[in-house]
Amino acid sequence: MNYAAVNERVTVTSGPRPVAAVSRAVTGPMEGVVARACYEVLGERSLRRGSVAERQLAAGTTAPIAAGSLEVQLNLVARQVLNLPKG
Repeated sequence: MNYAAVNERVTVTSGPRPVAAVSRAVTGPMEGVVARACYEVLGERSLRRGSVAERQLAAGTTAPIAAGSLEVQLNLVARQVLNLPKG
């Protein structure tokens, strides 16, 4: 999905980029799920400073913020991909 969004950014020089909105809406929450899975799989080892789980938690926490709010991304998907009316 992320590769498709990058391709869209390169090939679509102006106007809406719906694949990017879908990618952000999916990737943000997914990073948090992966962080929780790291803690479950690694158990006590996940509590070590610098562990994979700690790094994933940082990514999982910041990814949705960096991508914009989930609601904004879903609104973009609704309008640009599904052609739903605003509101």
